[in-house]
Amino acid sequence: MDENEKRILDSWQMNAKLWTQAIRNQQIESRAIATDAAIVKAITQLNPKTFLDIGCGEGWLSRQLFSLGIDGWGIDFCADLIETAKDSGDSRFVVCSYSDLASQRFSTINYFSCLICNFSILGECALDEIAKAGHKLIGI
Repeated sequence: MDENEKRILDSWQMNAKLWTQAIRNQQIESRAIATDAAIVKAITQLNPKTFLDIGCGEGWLSRQLFSLGIDGWGIDFCADLIETAKDSGDSRFVVCSYSDLASQRFSTINYFSCLICNFSILGECALDEIAKAGHKLIGI
């Protein structure tokens, strides 16, 4: 991981509570107006049976997909964000770095039909780690 990616990860850890508040209160206008609905539409058009929300943050997208009957898991490196995601009563969230993704086990799903990276790829190193893990996580 390069220094820039480390600074970004540190920033997420410092700002987890503020981020959660902004998302849950729909304080980011572009997301409230368009982008949240656009990502849900893009995913549901694929008609996935299962998903892995990589970099799920506080879990809004995973919860939305759960409510549509799509089974899946959310992962994030930030323990505070995962704890907040679990506060909704769902346990399908786990703390996991991108480098540990290939070895992570998900108790209810062996393979995913859809991997989602919604504003979660931080740089070249993260992209490489996700790509390396992808072939083990996708069930074709």
